[in-house]
This record gives sequence, C-alpha cells and structure tokens, in this order.
Amino acid sequence: MKNRPLIILGMHRAGTSMLVNILERLGVFFGKWMDINSESTFFLRMNEWIFEQTNASWDNPYNFKFINDDLKQNMLKVLRSHVKGLRRIEYMGVGRLLKYGHITDIDRPWGWKDPRNTFTADLWKMIFPEALLLHVYRNPIDVASSLRQREQKIKEEYSRNWKKYIMERMLMGKIWYQGSIRTQDIMEGIRLWEEYTNKAFSLDSDFGERIVHIKFEDVLAEPEKNITRIMNYAGISAGPDLLRDAIADLRYENRYKFLNDEDLVAVFNKIRDKELVVRLGYDKACDER
Repeated sequence: MKNRPLIILGMHRAGTSMLVNILERLGVFFGKWMDINSESTFFLRMNEWIFEQTNASWDNPYNFKFINDDLKQNMLKVLRSHVKGLRRIEYMGVGRLLKYGHITDIDRPWGWKDPRNTFTADLWKMIFPEALLLHVYRNPIDVASSLRQREQKIKEEYSRNWKKYIMERMLMGKIWYQGSIRTQDIMEGIRLWEEYTNKAFSLDSDFGERIVHIKFEDVLAEPEKNITRIMNYAGISAGPDLLRDAIADLRYENRYKFLNDEDLVAVFNKIRDKELVVRLGYDKACDER
C-alpha cells in the first residue's frame, strides 16, 4: 500500500474511532502515538494547524471554505517539510523511522483518522496523490446527543476538580472550561453534522472511486459484510478468525440509541424531513430499528 494511505474522516462521534479500533486489529497502522480518540497526534496537530490558518475550528469549520490558492501553497510547503522531516518520528516511532525512512515506505496498510480530514482531504491529496478516503457517517440525533453528553462530562469534571483542572491546564499553556459551547445545543450539533456530512459527500467529485462512504448503523447490523467491504477497498488481508475477533465487541443495540429517549425522538421528528436526513435514509430510522 505504498503511497496510498487510508484517510478516515467523518463527523465527530460518528464512529470513526470504532473503525480505527477494528482496522488496527486487522493490521492497519494508524500511528505510534495516538490520543484518546484514536487519532495520530502527528496528523492531528497538523490538521489543527491547518484550521488555525483560516480561523476555523473543529466545531466551527465555516471559515475553512475561504481558503485560497496562495494560502494552500504556503501550507503545503509546511506540511511537506514535516512529512519528510524528523517530526515524522511522532507518527512512525523510532523503529519504523530507522527501518523505512519515509512514511510512504511502510510495508503494511497505514493511514490516520481525524474528523478534520473531512475538510483538509484536498490538501492531503496533494501530498499523497493516491490516498484512499473512508468516510463513516451516523444518524444526526445520536451524533448531536453524544457531543452534548461529552460537553456535560467536561463541565462536571471541571466542577468536581476545578483546582486540579486549572493547574493542569495552566501547565499546558491553556485554560478552558468546556470543549465546545456550540454543541451544548443539540440543534447546533445537528447543523454541525450537516456541515461535515455534506462536505464529505462533496468529495466524490475529486476522489471518485478512491472514497468510500460507510454507514455506522450498517456496520453494526452486518459487521462482517461491511468490514469485508472496507478490507477489499483498502487492500487489507486478514483471515476469517481475525475478522471475527476484530468485530466481536460491536453491539447491534447501539444503532439509533436515541429511540430510547422521548425527548430525542421529539427532536428527530422536527428534523426528519431535512433533505440530507431523507437522502441518507435516516427519516426511516424508526422502521430500521
């Protein structure tokens, strides 16, 4: 798979980490150092830097649409220097750096995951022209609800341990009291889902057959079928026993979790006629469950 990284993208809380965990078990290398969200710190930091150049953020990517060719070329110079420079040790680790030298010389399937890839894929394509994209998408209510729950946990953690929390953040050079104000509002979480999901499907025009869209709920309903589809697409070889082990932790009941909550069902009924919701078949979520 030389020169063909597998770039995983999709809305936050849509199931990208789930796919990384499965594909890692099947032999795909996603980086030596990764954060708690299964994201390579090497590529994550570069994507964050790219966003900063346009004053965009993960929960407000709007400004990224104004990127121009001059800025692109300047950013590409920096990205190429890091991909070829010593900093790549953060992705490869010492052993792989000494063995392979360049990232593209890794002799096994490799790639990285970051929801921001949804917007930065065009830049990465200029560095890795043969890159493969894997987009995972999930119904908007479970995504927005999960984002809101995560924000609530952050606020609760701050309330319980505010002295320790602030001291730790001061040492990092940053103090924040919550992750995203926007996604505390479930309707804003849904609008953010629309931004990411529309952008991901728009990549078809540039990537053609080198992008595959996979539905989170389909993976849970028929895991062996859908993971095999990904394996065939990405050139991943693994026997049936390894595949069964890799998908053993998937839980069918995690499909459309919002249907167990009356308040979330009410939100769903408000947005079920949205164009994107209907196009992806989520207007029939009650029937699928």
